Amino acid sequence: MNDPARFAVRFEFYDTSRVCVVVLFGSLDPVAVEQLHPRIQRLVQTGYRRFVFDLSAVDHIGSLDLRLFVGLAQQLRAEGGLALCGPSEAVRAVADITRLEHIVPILSSRPDAFRVVAGS
Repeated sequence: MNDPARFAVRFEFYDTSRVCVVVLFGSLDPVAVEQLHPRIQRLVQTGYRRFVFDLSAVDHIGSLDLRLFVGLAQQLRAEGGLALCGPSEAVRAVADITRLEHIVPILSSRPDAFRVVAGS
């Protein structure tokens, strides 16, 4: 029997720029999104308006993940920003098919994504 894909998240806070880097690991399945969404919303409520999602250790995203990213980008549009970085080829393929980059910047490196978000 195969072990189900695991999901983990690590939050890195940069108080001077008020940027939160969300490092995701594993597979972003519906259960993972259900756990992640309220945590992100609590951060927004406490004043974080700039997020970088590091996807370098993510092996799969689906429609709920896309919805999370698009919804958060729209929520932050007026007073913050959101960028994704480091997607694998599989994650990049999903993003390309759905044209996610038209709504959320997708950059190859975390420093590039950080600069985009911190400058918004």
